[in-house]
Amino acid sequence: MDPLELFRKKLQTYSRIANKEGEKKAWDSLYKGYPERQRKLLGSFFKPGETLAQSFAKGIPMYKKNGMDMDVVDISNNDRDAVLEIQRVCLILKHNLHKKYGVKDPCRVICQMDMDATE
Repeated sequence: MDPLELFRKKLQTYSRIANKEGEKKAWDSLYKGYPERQRKLLGSFFKPGETLAQSFAKGIPMYKKNGMDMDVVDISNNDRDAVLEIQRVCLILKHNLHKKYGVKDPCRVICQMDMDATE
């Protein structure tokens, strides 16, 4: 599915619930089951013996195909495997999707939710 369409649906749903029942309820509703879905989606990129940076880098072509500009930086240190995923283009801000749905903090709804679920 087109990432813009996914973002639209997520922001629209968040806005609808937040307006009726508050932001906590909106967050909780969207977050329910999200870590499991993230695990399923991201799990296919991870292979034994690869670093996180190698695994994350596999997603670059997919992001590029969808109009995003992603880079991966290996920040492993002291025997701890770690990576930074850098998105140089935010499609939500680029297309002002958050304004259409009245979402003041799209980074919390999209990026923070992804980070929390990925943890």
